[in-house]
Amino acid sequence: MFQSAVVKLTSWYVGALVLVCLLFSIPIYAITTTRLRSSGLRQTDYVRQLPNQFNAQRIVPQLEVVREQQLRRDREQLILNLLIINAAIIGTGAYASYLFARRTLRPIEEAHATQAQFTANASHELRTPLAVMQTEIDVALRNKKLSSAEAREILQSNLEEVARLRQLSDQLLGLTRAEAEQMKLEKVDVAKLIQSQMDLLASRYNIPIAVQVKKLVHVMADELLLAQVLDIIVENAVTYSGLEDPKISVGLVSDKQQAVITITNQGKVIAKKDLEQIFDRFYRGAQATSQNPTGHGLGLALAKDLVVRHGGEITATSSKNGTVFSIQLDHAS
Repeated sequence: MFQSAVVKLTSWYVGALVLVCLLFSIPIYAITTTRLRSSGLRQTDYVRQLPNQFNAQRIVPQLEVVREQQLRRDREQLILNLLIINAAIIGTGAYASYLFARRTLRPIEEAHATQAQFTANASHELRTPLAVMQTEIDVALRNKKLSSAEAREILQSNLEEVARLRQLSDQLLGLTRAEAEQMKLEKVDVAKLIQSQMDLLASRYNIPIAVQVKKLVHVMADELLLAQVLDIIVENAVTYSGLEDPKISVGLVSDKQQAVITITNQGKVIAKKDLEQIFDRFYRGAQATSQNPTGHGLGLALAKDLVVRHGGEITATSSKNGTVFSIQLDHAS
């Protein structure tokens, strides 16, 4: 698909180049041949003006024949030279046009491939709970002796799958909004935001969260979206720490240019290969799959999208001392 688009775009470039070559070559040919003819005529006129003892009248007809022959050869040589030059220009231009067309379309191709992969993954995630629900309902319908308790158990299972579908749809909607919505940037007190958000999350998950933010730091951000990023990372830490009582701490450091928010949990070490893809959409490492089978691998991808839209950067490191997520944001000017 994209190869044909590259070829088509290259052909347009080459067509434009051929047109430019013609626009230059035709006037060059016309001007050059006119000057050659004028030069020959001046030579003939000069001979005609010679004194009679030079027999100019006899020489002029012969000179005109020679001049016309020379003019024809000069025209042929000029055409050949123009063809060679234009062929070299068009050949080089065609190759350069192909490279330029590939370079131009590569981001579109990559975006299309990413979108196709995203659609395939989303379809798979949607199909799984639907398949589970269909199987359970089919089994229930075939069971003529289905008891009330069994029916309630099936309904409860279906309700869990519906909740999973709702969670997935909410995350997909969040990703779509993150890409489409305009952010309401304002001067945000990061320390205040972290403190209030961690108090809320500590109450929600019923766990202590150590907060070390004493310095007054301001960044230009959408406060609600930045709070959502913190929410996602803390939820991820609680879900995948592997501990009944997760130990989570949040810090804030700042230099002259950036503020860095760090969220640390003392859970299991994340494998290096998983760290490299941890922010990819729908990516779930073996550890994540075993600890939370109902997850979709969209939370951290959404967090990264939101941070990048703020002009920041989010990274993750993991060692025996814990896993650290770092969010770097520029200071408010």
